[in-house]
Amino acid sequence: MTASRSPQESKSGSFIPLVLAFLLAGAVIATLSLLTMGFVGVIVAVVIGLAAFIAVQYLIWGWWLGKVIREDDKSEREEERNY
Repeated sequence: MTASRSPQESKSGSFIPLVLAFLLAGAVIATLSLLTMGFVGVIVAVVIGLAAFIAVQYLIWGWWLGKVIREDDKSEREEERNY
């Protein structure tokens, strides 16, 4: 027999991993700050900048190009049906 959890227990159970993830991220940033003599801010900014650049490229080219390819494929299928 499986015991079902109440919604309150499930909700509080999902908060603990989030707190642990933030603590781990803080520890990693603190360690990097000590190892890089304070240049961790620059490193984090560069990583965030690269991630933002990649995300923008994906949004622009991925969505736009995907739409163009789908429209092109649809028109090719319609042409094949007409012949």
